[in-house]
Amino acid sequence: MNSYTLIPLLSCIAYFGLIFFTMRHKPRKTVYVIFLLYLVGGTFWAGYAFLLYGNILPGSADLISRLMLIAGLFTVAAYCHFLRAVIKQPRGLAVVFGYGMVIILIPFIATKQISYAITEHVPLSINLIAAGCVLFTGWVILKVIQAHRHSNNPIVHNRIVFLVAGVILLLVFSLSKLHPAFAKYPMAQLGNLGNAIIITFAIVRYRMLDINFVLRTVLTHAATGLAFMALYILLILGLLQYLAIGITPSTLLASAIVAMLISILYYPMMKYIQKFIERLMYRETYDYRQMLLAFSKEMSHVLNLDELADSMLKLIAKALKVKEANLYLPDSESGDFVSHFHLSLTKGTRAMKLTRGNPILAWFAKTSGPLSREQINILPEMKALRLEERKQIDKSEIHFLFPIKSKDTLIGILTLGSKENGARYRSEDLDMVTTMASSAGVVIENARLYSAANIKANTDGLTGLYNHRYFHQRLEEEIARGLRFGVICSMILFDLDVFKRYNDVHGHLAGDEVLRRVGESLRGSLRTVDMAFRYGGDEFAVIMPGTSTEDALKVAERIRRNIEQVMEPEGIMLTTSLGVASWPTDSVAKDGLIQCADLALYQAKQWGNRTALYADATASDLVQKDSGEKQGILSTIYALAATVDARDQHTYGHSKRVSSISVAIGEAISLDGEMLSRLRTTALLHDIGKIGIADELLNKSGKLTEDEWKPIQSHPTLGVSILKHIVGLAPCLPGIQYHHERWDGNGYPYGLAGNNIPLEARIIAIADAYEAMMSPRPHRTGTLTSEEALEEIRKNAGTQFDPELIKVFCRLYSKPRLEVAGTA
Repeated sequence: MNSYTLIPLLSCIAYFGLIFFTMRHKPRKTVYVIFLLYLVGGTFWAGYAFLLYGNILPGSADLISRLMLIAGLFTVAAYCHFLRAVIKQPRGLAVVFGYGMVIILIPFIATKQISYAITEHVPLSINLIAAGCVLFTGWVILKVIQAHRHSNNPIVHNRIVFLVAGVILLLVFSLSKLHPAFAKYPMAQLGNLGNAIIITFAIVRYRMLDINFVLRTVLTHAATGLAFMALYILLILGLLQYLAIGITPSTLLASAIVAMLISILYYPMMKYIQKFIERLMYRETYDYRQMLLAFSKEMSHVLNLDELADSMLKLIAKALKVKEANLYLPDSESGDFVSHFHLSLTKGTRAMKLTRGNPILAWFAKTSGPLSREQINILPEMKALRLEERKQIDKSEIHFLFPIKSKDTLIGILTLGSKENGARYRSEDLDMVTTMASSAGVVIENARLYSAANIKANTDGLTGLYNHRYFHQRLEEEIARGLRFGVICSMILFDLDVFKRYNDVHGHLAGDEVLRRVGESLRGSLRTVDMAFRYGGDEFAVIMPGTSTEDALKVAERIRRNIEQVMEPEGIMLTTSLGVASWPTDSVAKDGLIQCADLALYQAKQWGNRTALYADATASDLVQKDSGEKQGILSTIYALAATVDARDQHTYGHSKRVSSISVAIGEAISLDGEMLSRLRTTALLHDIGKIGIADELLNKSGKLTEDEWKPIQSHPTLGVSILKHIVGLAPCLPGIQYHHERWDGNGYPYGLAGNNIPLEARIIAIADAYEAMMSPRPHRTGTLTSEEALEEIRKNAGTQFDPELIKVFCRLYSKPRLEVAGTA
């Protein structure tokens, strides 16, 4: 066995791989089926060549040579058939002629009239057949080129280039067989294998779209694999000769197989080793760097610009350990690039503004690479920077700027500050961010367009404020956020006094102009976190996250004064009435909060040109003026409270005692009559939700399990669900909902903390705990004395209870005043 016997062996193995590879990619299409015929023919051709050149079956060499010749002719015919199929002409004279010639020659080959042998002199019959195959293949190629010479389709042109490249490779190797020096070598199989590899990559993986890329890929991997194989075989042969070990066909075959396996495993091993080394070098930042490189692909489905920018800046910060990053986007009105999204791990950093005439923008309009701070200081193009702009850049501590483009248009600028621990930027860092920025342009542009469309859908066309639909959406979101994080929220509802009369006198055009001015004045009266809405007609609304009732009142007064100042110089005699309500102090539900603000607005409009709080409006608007209706509500309250007490023999009278203690605390802190009335009612109903809890849980003796505690802890929310449909009890809902919240935020159901817990709930929490400690309970043994209960309450000041209210409570219920607890 000679070393060149490996060529047909490797060809045969490679053909098997190509058949498997091709069958995985749409083999049902005609062009794929015909290509499989070509690969099958090539497999038999290479297999017979291996048996013949390797002298594997010496007694059958003649038969094998004839079968190899037939397989070779069939491979040529199948390949020409494939050429026709690629240009969507699978049938025709050429195909019939090709397969017909194979059928005609089979009898001559079978009867040994045409023979093939491994000698330095090629038989004349074989030369004639080879020449005929070359002419036939060339004729088919000529027809392919002629069929598409007038085509303007670049894909078709690339297909022809592929086909011609493969055929040239095949013909060069096949014709070399005619030279005596190459007659005994399997050159045709080597050329056919190269052609098959090119075509396989072309039609399956790359679809014949980029001949240069495919050729680079094929040649790179083929050259690498062959180099490894050659080096390995040379080393093995040298080692065997050095050790004086005989070279047998089995050792040579084993060496070839091992070399082939090494060449096959080379690429995956290289990738694995490269990944391992990169993980060692980048450590905890490796995964973030990979995510950054795949940013545009992973985030292509994200249309929320806030989420997109937040993800991008966080990934950059984690991948490069950057202390500060900014995303600058053009302002919709001025066109200046301003920092819309900012990420900073340090305090005191300042962003800058790039005006429309800034030379940095002109630089990025022409180039796509990063711009360093040093370049800004030395480039001649940057001399046009104004002194103020240079100072802004210095204060911002920017190290690099990266353009973000979409269709060659600058749509954003990414800026990076210094690295952690003063580390320097490496060239690969800049390349990675540049790649990410260039690919992220389309994603960011899509998100911007979606955001702009979304804003337009949520914006009132006349005033430029958010519209009624978006008001309800944002209010729900703010309440949900408050429930998660224990953050309070306030809202203002206002309208213009006697606006209808103004419209009737001056016309709707003048009225629209007034509404536009109100919108402008309203925007100028609010913080950036506040949201202004046109609620409908001449009604407006404001949502103020994290704002208490007192602060909301100040904002409402500022709105009222600013609108008045806008109207007076124009001689427009219009004023504003405003109502203020807060969550969760005034209501725990969205609709309830709107109703509270509406009631406060109604109270303000009784006088005109003033602001009213819901807490002040309840005395005249929420509690019914008719004594009969009021008495009906009170009857309902006491009936419900009695129902709760009657279900639990251990806590009979508990609600009344808690109400009595709560009122005593309220009087001590000087609550007004209306607040005391609301506190008394809320305390009476604080456990109304226990109606929905099973008796066996309420009366269970012994300690409750974690699963049994869950329904017990749901009773505040259940109580609100029961009472929210009674309009007269709406002010009581916050106290009922939150009377088991803790000052430190570890209570339930929502984990509110500190002053975010409504005052009534904080008072009832103290009264409820104090009374419960002195009453028998089925799940515990024994009760505490009043002194022991008072001491336990005092210990939990600042954790479970409001510390200021505990001071008041302790003054009330120390020994001289203990008898108050028994009053009911």
